[in-house]
Amino acid sequence: MHIHHLALRVRDFEKSLHFYQTLTELKIHTQFSANGGSIAYLQNASGETQLELIGMPEGETVKASGMFLCFGTEDIA
Repeated sequence: MHIHHLALRVRDFEKSLHFYQTLTELKIHTQFSANGGSIAYLQNASGETQLELIGMPEGETVKASGMFLCFGTEDIA
């Protein structure tokens, strides 16, 4: 089992994207807009671990807090 991805909601999407690319040396794997917000998956060279950045549309907030962590495995038995 390994960490597949960690998701973070960010206030400034572009600034956060630059920060995490520089800090972690992860590269953009996928980036898209959805419902007025932005989402990017950054991943390591092997593609095993990803960081998901979620930027909310301007002026919108989420009433939940925190982040989520997803694991990947070849076999759950």
